[in-house]
Amino acid sequence: MTAEVEIITYNFIGDFKVWHNILLNGNALCRLSATNENDTFNKLMVVQASSIVEAALDQIIYRVRNYTTEGVPSIPVEAIWN
Repeated sequence: MTAEVEIITYNFIGDFKVWHNILLNGNALCRLSATNENDTFNKLMVVQASSIVEAALDQIIYRVRNYTTEGVPSIPVEAIWN
């Protein structure tokens, strides 16, 4: 199974450790995908992808809470801190 590779540039991550975590999980996901014969690594690939999504969402929430003095129009203030 050959996948098309797309390089994504992102600049929403402010913490080096989180960025490094996403990078390592992305590399692991690519290696699992490249060697996934007979769907052997599907569950592991879901775990790696989930780790990437979790870290990205954590950074987005962190930035909404700490770096938006003007607020986010589509999110009520109460929802940001719950």
